[in-house]
Amino acid sequence: MVVYVFSKSILLNCISLNTILNSIYDWSCSNRLKLNPLKSKVMHFKSSDLKVQHPNLYIGNEPIEEVLTIKYLGLTIQNNLKFDKHLQNLTTT
Repeated sequence: MVVYVFSKSILLNCISLNTILNSIYDWSCSNRLKLNPLKSKVMHFKSSDLKVQHPNLYIGNEPIEEVLTIKYLGLTIQNNLKFDKHLQNLTTT
């Protein structure tokens, strides 16, 4: 499952995402499904290489790891919206 949230405010993004993740977590618990926070990742998309501290996101009480790149449906996605890592993966495999 992928959840996207957009706002110009990092804090509003994180608050919205935590609210959505809590709803998903509550729904999954009530339907006897288990979400694994260790297999969940968060990526904050940005157009620059500025280092910004983001508030933590959680599934239940477990923090979710923030990543800079992730592979999704065969595409390597980077948080800076560039494709050099994807092209690098294509040429090395």
